[in-house]
Amino acid sequence: TSTSTSTTINNNIVVIQYPQTLTVNCEHIAEYSSTISDWISSGGFVIAKSSCPVSFFVKNAFTASSVALSDIPLLECYEANVVDFEFTLTDDCGSAPVSVSARLVLWSPQSYNIEPSETICVGGTLGVSNKTCSCSKDCLSCLGTDPGVCTRCRSGLYNWNGECVDACPSGLVSSEFGESLFGRACYKADVSCVGELLERKTYCSCEALSGGIFGCAECVANTTAAACVSCDADRYRVDGRCPREVTCQRNAIVGVVTTEKCNCGDADCFECKVTKTSAPVCNICRNAQYLYPPMGTCVSSCPHEEGLVEGRFVGDYRRRCRTPYTCTHNSVDEVDHEDAGKGCRCQNGCFKCAFTYAGEVCLRCKDSLYLSNGECVERCSFGQTQYGVGAYGRECREPFVCSGFEDPDGLPCQCDSKRNCHTCKWNFFNMPASSFCTNCRNGFYLYEGVCVQECPLSYKKDETTSLYGRSCIPIV
Repeated sequence: TSTSTSTTINNNIVVIQYPQTLTVNCEHIAEYSSTISDWISSGGFVIAKSSCPVSFFVKNAFTASSVALSDIPLLECYEANVVDFEFTLTDDCGSAPVSVSARLVLWSPQSYNIEPSETICVGGTLGVSNKTCSCSKDCLSCLGTDPGVCTRCRSGLYNWNGECVDACPSGLVSSEFGESLFGRACYKADVSCVGELLERKTYCSCEALSGGIFGCAECVANTTAAACVSCDADRYRVDGRCPREVTCQRNAIVGVVTTEKCNCGDADCFECKVTKTSAPVCNICRNAQYLYPPMGTCVSSCPHEEGLVEGRFVGDYRRRCRTPYTCTHNSVDEVDHEDAGKGCRCQNGCFKCAFTYAGEVCLRCKDSLYLSNGECVERCSFGQTQYGVGAYGRECREPFVCSGFEDPDGLPCQCDSKRNCHTCKWNFFNMPASSFCTNCRNGFYLYEGVCVQECPLSYKKDETTSLYGRSCIPIV
């Protein structure tokens, strides 16, 4: 503030006290309403002396001026505003009127951002006039009328009420809006940022106030956190944040509680990735449809000409088009496959299967079923042997002899679950898991196609000393 001493204006009027200049941070204009009123009533007036007739008189800057105090809160804050309450002094002798003004300076921590101003000192110059000016060491821009009032700090300091401080006072929000170490400021708690402008149209940033809310059109920040009130048109509002993409299931965003709705746009799509600017990309199909990954769509059959086959999962969900693969125990078992380890499902009763261009082919059955032409059946056709000694790996085959755990083609085979039979016949129309043994091992004795440790009554053990080829012979 400043007060002028007595100055003669003309022969009849002498100004004894000029109005004081008041500088106020416009972000807190509501809080300063009483201060402005006090200023107008105490310092915002002029005292003058007239010699025609001889008298003293006082002119109130507010009542004498055409500027209404109610207009002040409407002023924008993105650049410093200088409000002059102008009026004239006259006497009763018809002397020339004398113009006097009371000045109010409104400023903000981001005042210089929009354009150069005659009231803001930036880089040693004052607005477009290029008049020289100077600010303090840690101040990037300051009021031209009062260099002690900084409008934008640097060196990582925060602007608080025109001063550059190391940290904001307790109860205030620290904003790192601007170029890293420049333009940091302190805001009062529960500050609302709308479209990059505070209530007083000072520049703000929801991204900076929150430490990283991107795409937020309006946010509210306090000393501990920030939440987004509304997002940009191309984003969703989820848990106070604004993701561009969300996961959608049944018209609802997955994993959060929000009023935002979404839509996969396809009744056959169970889950998808959606944005507000592009078509949904399906992740999981339903209704026995197959996910076609290149397009993120659900199809009834996969394009074999593109090297893709139909791959089943549990039930009618999660089916997808894949390159040919084998599935073992509900998992893709090819280590080099792009979906290695991911879920799959063979037909009922099949433990291991292959998904090929010709369709699904079972390679190994379970649950005591028999593999026949790529399918699992309960009983083999007439003329075939029902090969297999456990609940897994049973097959329908032409009758053959298994000797020394190999079949005539040199492939592994087994005669019994305990591996006590060395050579056996797998005959057609045999009982399940039952072969006819012709040569025992491990010291067991052959009795009517079965290897036993003890011979039944009316039979005796032969006298061979070898562990192979023993048998039970009738007692004569």
